[in-house]
Amino acid sequence: MASSSIASCRILGVAAAAMLAGCATIDLRCAMGNVQRRYVELTRTLEAGGNFASRDAAIELRRALEARAVAVDSPYAGEPEYRRLLQEAVQSTDEVRKVAERFDREALSTLRSRVSVHCDACHSKYRRS
Repeated sequence: MASSSIASCRILGVAAAAMLAGCATIDLRCAMGNVQRRYVELTRTLEAGGNFASRDAAIELRRALEARAVAVDSPYAGEPEYRRLLQEAVQSTDEVRKVAERFDREALSTLRSRVSVHCDACHSKYRRS
């Protein structure tokens, strides 16, 4: 009787671990959806050339990139390459914020591609269809 109880507990433990992994994947998808929305907003503001709007959009994108589901709970969070790519993306949002605060419209217009390069590099390795 005790061995069947232990087996049942093990099965429940495996099922719970699988469910938690599934929840982490769902959380990551939701968080990355938020990152994508923030990225689109940032690119829209960069194209429009709005300093304050670009600054605010960069701050929001940084927050989305630093969300727990992306930065800590992602299945890739322990991989050095993922951490590096994420840090580079965060740094590019900081650069947008700083340039926007200097009201350097010309430099601001060139930053869209820099943010895009960091996002694309991470997606090419870690994005699942």
